[in-house]
Amino acid sequence: MSRVNVMLKISVIVPTLNEEDEIRRTLQAVKAQKPYEVIVADGGSSDGTPTIARSLGDVTLAPPARGRASQMNAGASIAEGDLFLFLHADTRLPAQGLELIRRELTQDSQRVGGRFRVSFNDPSLRYQILAFYTRFSLFSYGDQGFFVRKDVFQAMGGFDEEAVFEDVDFAAYTLPVSCV
Repeated sequence: MSRVNVMLKISVIVPTLNEEDEIRRTLQAVKAQKPYEVIVADGGSSDGTPTIARSLGDVTLAPPARGRASQMNAGASIAEGDLFLFLHADTRLPAQGLELIRRELTQDSQRVGGRFRVSFNDPSLRYQILAFYTRFSLFSYGDQGFFVRKDVFQAMGGFDEEAVFEDVDFAAYTLPVSCV
């Protein structure tokens, strides 16, 4: 039995630390896609990041925590959506990204999550090769925008706060999502 597309509430969780140059563009792009909620999990920024996030309205600030895994766990602990999208502050969601997530997860009710493929504005060969490798499950980076159903995230116990690359935990649970 598949889940109803319209019913999937997506909570977008953005870990930040001194991201005032990027956070406004990222949050505006996310909010334009009408998520259920947006949570900024700040790690104690000494710049204007929290002020900018608050100024955009309809953005919740998670309790302060230091370290990206801790920040994302703090954001998830207050998120109310059915699905969590963890998005780095300098990462842009593809056009219709939230709708792509809804479609992927409603077409396959057994699917627990996924991640986007990476593309870069920089046309150099180095970045194009890196983008190519994100098509494969062995190569998972936080810049891909990981998403996972809330119940699965909770069953996993959240991000491993001791891991150097907390995003690698998600590779075992998620598959790439084809995005334009």
